[in-house]
Amino acid sequence: QRNGNPRQFTNWHGDFPWSTSASADGKGIALLRGHTKTDIFLALMKDKDHRIDSPKNLTMSDTSEIPGAWYPDNRSILISSSRTGNDRLYRLSVDGGNAAPITGGSDDQGNPVISSDGALILYWSQSAGEGVDPNKVPIRLMRVPLQGGNPEEILKGPSDTTTALDCPRRLGTSCVISRWDHDQLTFYAFDPKAGQGKELARTRLPLPQNMSWAISPDGTQIAISSRDQLKEQIRLVDLQKNSDRTLALPKSWEIWDIGWNADGSALLLALLSLDGGLARLDLNGKATMLIPGGKNVFFYHPIETSDGRLITY
Repeated sequence: QRNGNPRQFTNWHGDFPWSTSASADGKGIALLRGHTKTDIFLALMKDKDHRIDSPKNLTMSDTSEIPGAWYPDNRSILISSSRTGNDRLYRLSVDGGNAAPITGGSDDQGNPVISSDGALILYWSQSAGEGVDPNKVPIRLMRVPLQGGNPEEILKGPSDTTTALDCPRRLGTSCVISRWDHDQLTFYAFDPKAGQGKELARTRLPLPQNMSWAISPDGTQIAISSRDQLKEQIRLVDLQKNSDRTLALPKSWEIWDIGWNADGSALLLALLSLDGGLARLDLNGKATMLIPGGKNVFFYHPIETSDGRLITY
């Protein structure tokens, strides 16, 4: 109504309205009802990561299914799924069957990683519900044993686009958390039980509206992408030397998400454009398209197994 309080007239769980228009007399409206779904695919890596073979859909759902990390056995995947309404964590076997729930609760849970020693799952949790503005609700970093159990809070803070966590795969290496302040993105060592530790490296970066970063399997380098602050480039931060360098991307490439291949010799890139795609970028700058996308088809969070045989996306 032009005057008075707004009135809800739809209740579409998981759907969204768009492209609305009103009749000339103001008595009716027309709109499109949309629904987004994401599935998890599994494929073989061939020719030393330069070709993807035999992709198959592991989830085939009408919900949001996103891979988070491979379990140490390379036979199951830690995923985030909205199949119960809220995003929850599950263990999904590559051999099929139902996904096993890891966590419960009414909060939204996402961006899970597995600690370098393989003992803990770390993930972000945020209160969910009708009318909740995620930008105004604190976000919590949680830990839970790898096989499930009672989650414990590690830290709490405001939701933003620059605080993120990742863990390398090599035993004895440290997880890393990022913090942004005054055009500096700083990386700190992170202990899943003790919390934030010493500063490891920093790089100049104006406040990004979107950003993705991932740590190399051996814990020595971090790759950063940002569509607004790092256009057509990837920044590599060396945690041992506290230095950085730039890898140029092919013209018009925009990155949605980023990961590493198993031996740390190349990056795996989920491209965001009208056509999308999944690509490989060698650390010498050579780019290879692994899977061309299609109209309104996008890719998320590519992850290889530790032996480099399989990839999920």
